[in-house]
Amino acid sequence: MRAVQIIDGSNTFTVQSQKRLKLRTGGAIVRMEAALVAPYMAALPSGAWMTPPRPFIPGQCAIGVVEESSGDLQLGQRVYFDAYTGSNDPAHPCADHGFLGCFAVAPGAMRALANWPNGSFSELIHAPERCFSPIPDGIRTAPELLCRMGWLGTALAGLERGGFQPGMTLAINGATGLLGASAVALALALDAGSVQIVGRRRAILDSLVKLDPARVCICDLRSTEPIDMLLDCAGGDDTATTEALIARLRRFGTAAFVGALTTPLHLDSSALMRNGNTIAGSFWFTADARQRLLALVADGKLDLSCFAAKRFDISEIIAAISHAQAKAGGLTHTVLVPEI
Repeated sequence: MRAVQIIDGSNTFTVQSQKRLKLRTGGAIVRMEAALVAPYMAALPSGAWMTPPRPFIPGQCAIGVVEESSGDLQLGQRVYFDAYTGSNDPAHPCADHGFLGCFAVAPGAMRALANWPNGSFSELIHAPERCFSPIPDGIRTAPELLCRMGWLGTALAGLERGGFQPGMTLAINGATGLLGASAVALALALDAGSVQIVGRRRAILDSLVKLDPARVCICDLRSTEPIDMLLDCAGGDDTATTEALIARLRRFGTAAFVGALTTPLHLDSSALMRNGNTIAGSFWFTADARQRLLALVADGKLDLSCFAAKRFDISEIIAAISHAQAKAGGLTHTVLVPEI
């Protein structure tokens, strides 16, 4: 099988042929159909991040078909691969989360990354069974669109963490990114009353408005009109926009953070107290949220046809990474496929 690898002594990606994987207890082997290439994956070979021991196969979200299973997965079943590892249980306070085949968010994840080091950038994905979710038979969406599930799931978890309800007025900061654009499509599927979007790239903002001009509009940052919730997907050091949107939260409104601003916020704690506002963080999503997201797609409420994917063969990993960085964001994403 062909696989992308990160190897000792190299700060880039290599493509190598390997022997077929041998199924481990507790695992499954899935033939990859499409794997999403996130822009930040360019940093994995640098050595600056906590990654699995080398050599390892990188790669995060993917769609594939089960070839071997040591548990309940059915052969020939199409599945979604979620590389997340760690506990999402508040009763388990240990920071042990990260992504197999990618990086540890906390040092506690390194044991899992060493035990199951490989990700999805391979013709065959070998990972724990718990990382695979069966895709309902009624979903006919192309694998290269379905593999965006991780970013849609992150948006769903953030909305749920913030107490989102149908009919709400929602502001989405960082809407032009991969995550932010996913959040816009998801908010519409969940019957948001109004979605006010903020982002740095006007062309992408305009494309998002076209999804539903009656409900999506570009946010006027001078406005003082109350909003029910802020979903902040932004990165970078622009805290002024986030702070202005938090100041517009209605009483008992919530700001949920799924992005990664690099500069600390300046917040008026007195105003937050008087308004009963909540500031919440949300990282990735649970297995239950995976099922809710798949149900939205299966029911036709979340139509993924608004998205588009640029496909690259496994052998074109360098070009795929470059494309993901240069064209990051909006309704288009980059995917790796076994063969073009």
